[in-house]
Amino acid sequence: MAYLTRWLTSDTIKHGAKRGQFFETFVVSEIVKSFYNAGIEPPLFYYRNSNQKEIGLIIEHDRTLYPIEIKTTASPTKKMAKHFHLLKDQIPADELTVAQGTIINQYPQKLWLDTDLVALPLEYL
Repeated sequence: MAYLTRWLTSDTIKHGAKRGQFFETFVVSEIVKSFYNAGIEPPLFYYRNSNQKEIGLIIEHDRTLYPIEIKTTASPTKKMAKHFHLLKDQIPADELTVAQGTIINQYPQKLWLDTDLVALPLEYL
């Protein structure tokens, strides 16, 4: 992707205007690979409603949805997961369970932002 868009150096990718998209693509690619390496078709989804509210990634496993946001920041906040509640609001509890949310980021360690929201460093992938 970097070659095709002519972002040819790691410095350009790391500090350029598209760094968030490169980071998100890398993270999703790693998650997809981990499922395929385990012999599982990746149960991954993206959510956006008619009001343009979105959740970057949703993993479904055993009738449970795991909402995920992917951010390049090293300072994750609860606000970054502000749309996770949409899943709980729209999905009947008898159909699927919504688990804790996760923000994958560049903070160097695991950080609980709330009782149901954890920020995980990239290294946890």
